[in-house]
Amino acid sequence: MDVLSLGPWVGLALFLIGLYGLLTSREMTRIVMNLTVAESGVIFALVARAGSGGQGAPIVGNAAGSMVAPLPHALVLTAIVIGASLTALGLSLAQGTHELERNAGSGEEQ
Repeated sequence: MDVLSLGPWVGLALFLIGLYGLLTSREMTRIVMNLTVAESGVIFALVARAGSGGQGAPIVGNAAGSMVAPLPHALVLTAIVIGASLTALGLSLAQGTHELERNAGSGEEQ
């Protein structure tokens, strides 16, 4: 087994770690972070499967048969941007929920 064939398995392991943490966590911040780990596992597996050894970048001048398909990489880049945005949104909602719970416990209103 070479190193390139281990990529999807590492991605699967990351996804399963994130899924386990997602199912066992009750705290909002940990749920968001475990969701990010699971997402990173999917992205890792997609990148590992998209490129294989010996293929070049899709630049003008390369032979058509020896180029890596650009579509999976474009989809992964989009997934990274969307994942970062959703992580920021989830963490801000977790912080707002935490502040509301803390203020409700002290009896103060804003």
